[in-house]
Amino acid sequence: MINQTGGNFETRSIAYVGLQGGTGTLNVGGGTNTSTRMIVGWNGGGNGTINLTDGEMQANETTFVGFTGGTGVLNISGGNYIAGGNSSPGFDGFGSFRIGDWGLGTGTVNLSSNGVITASQYTAVGGNGNGTLNITGGTWNQAAGGIVVGDAADLNWTGSGEVNQSGGTVNADYIFLQKGTYNLNGGVLAAFGVADTKTATRILTKTQTKIKTQTNIYKTADFGFALTKSNSLFDKGKKLQFIFNVLRCKHGPLS
Repeated sequence: MINQTGGNFETRSIAYVGLQGGTGTLNVGGGTNTSTRMIVGWNGGGNGTINLTDGEMQANETTFVGFTGGTGVLNISGGNYIAGGNSSPGFDGFGSFRIGDWGLGTGTVNLSSNGVITASQYTAVGGNGNGTLNITGGTWNQAAGGIVVGDAADLNWTGSGEVNQSGGTVNADYIFLQKGTYNLNGGVLAAFGVADTKTATRILTKTQTKIKTQTNIYKTADFGFALTKSNSLFDKGKKLQFIFNVLRCKHGPLS
């Protein structure tokens, strides 16, 4: 176990929390913690947990939560977590976050209270393994690449993904639903679009899709979106903003 309450802790390569057959915990309550890449829960039997309550953590490349058979948990209730990620040559190309999405790992991220997460590249929640993202408070800023729920990059992948939001704010470019579910029971989801991309590009559009909540059905025409002939999203410079009681999106036509 490592407890950090101040200062600067730097790992100039891969930082592992919970290696094969072992258990590791990193508690950050202040200061700055940086690494090239962060892996929480690595390989079979590896169990890792990070608790960020204050200060700042930054992984310049990808953050893996549950990697290659490991189990990882990332709890952020305060402070700032910055996930870099870069798909350019010379970098890892895995995006910002892989939450239970590599090598049959199991990963969970819990965002609450005043925690802030910033992801500069895409985020995958489950797919190769099982991933869960729980948001009860705080702010998730997805700058680019979208949040992929249940990554289906390989047809042989058997895992799934789930996002449960009951509070807080998610600011994202897009939400892509593949082998997963996004349950919105509170808080704010602000995105340019939500799409089911398992077998085709199905984006919330003016005529094809409706949003169901407990008490109302909202037609997406209300948000001024259209789909171009090339199946790419055309937006009018503003985000969809959902402040609903329940938004439940699963693979398949959203109806």
